[in-house]
Amino acid sequence: MRKETSSEGQNPADRRPSGREDRPVGPEDGSREAGELPSGPKARSPDRGDLPEARWIREAPPAAWAEAARSARDRAYVPYSGFAVGALVVTTDGRAFFGANVENAAYPASICAERVALVKAATEGETPPAALVVVADSAEPVTPCGVCRQVMAELCPPEMPVYLGNLAGDWIRTTVTALLPGAFGKEALSGHGGRAE
Repeated sequence: MRKETSSEGQNPADRRPSGREDRPVGPEDGSREAGELPSGPKARSPDRGDLPEARWIREAPPAAWAEAARSARDRAYVPYSGFAVGALVVTTDGRAFFGANVENAAYPASICAERVALVKAATEGETPPAALVVVADSAEPVTPCGVCRQVMAELCPPEMPVYLGNLAGDWIRTTVTALLPGAFGKEALSGHGGRAE
């Protein structure tokens, strides 16, 4: 089978799309070398280098909440990673819902402590979450995974406080929105045949 070529003898798959002709790319025209990251000042948190410091405040939750999350951590089932996490959701009426991570040999079937506590609050509680506390034996205050952040965005008020800590007593306070800015939500589904309110 003969390979198709253009009138210039070049394979069409090798041609650059229109508007992307060969030209020098480098410091001469102000662009960066391949793989080079942008430089310049960026507000960085001493605890979490990936978000602006203003959204991460060094503040511990009430002592009873911190202790409850630590106690929940003791119930974690983590035979594979050994990384136990405890979580506490406090609802607006003062009820407490606890969670610990539960691992599975089929790794995607594992569930994080945050989601355990949030799902319990959603299915057993009558009022929305007012705060979330998460703790683990980590060098820095533990942070939720992306899936947990998405579940928080679905079930919690955007500015709800989220306390993240470690067993050494280091704590930071942030919010649901700070953890997942621009979250995908039910408003994106309205008008598409779903039942989003």
